[in-house]
Amino acid sequence: MQARRILLLFAIGLALTAAAASLVPVPDSTQEEGESGQAEPEAGSSESGAGAAGSGSTDADAVELRFSAGEPPDEAASPDEPDEPDPPDQPPTETAGSGEHVIVTVTARDPGVVSLDGLGLVEPVGPRTPAVFDLFTDSTGEFDVLYAPVEGRERRVGTLAVVSEISPESGGAAEPEAERK
Repeated sequence: MQARRILLLFAIGLALTAAAASLVPVPDSTQEEGESGQAEPEAGSSESGAGAAGSGSTDADAVELRFSAGEPPDEAASPDEPDEPDPPDQPPTETAGSGEHVIVTVTARDPGVVSLDGLGLVEPVGPRTPAVFDLFTDSTGEFDVLYAPVEGRERRVGTLAVVSEISPESGGAAEPEAERK
């Protein structure tokens, strides 16, 4: 008799769980979100010597910088890979001012890891999962954005230049105080 009551309570619990799950709406994958059907992450959860990272919070004043690992110039893209522009011959340099909240996003076609050289930050990256660094820039200098695929050699895909001040007349471009490492 006791076993029947336990089984009955267990069955009722399962039925309630199934009913609750059926009431939750299914995300619409046709929206302009990401290929995985999830919204693009706006912030990561890394910490650095250049600043502590947020815990996923977004800030309206945050400077968003994007880099693309693409493919190395000596490899041809296969037709089944997602359309992502190849990196330029010279990796770009993105500038941010010291004391700013910066979100650095790096996309790649192949899985691997992305690191911000000199800051001690490392994040995984994949075809549908960008590496996101959410940091506060409290030191100036140039920091290489390095991509190391699972198969292949590490390469620089860009540079984060943190400057003491960004002059408005230069359109956001300024020279960093510290020399390149």
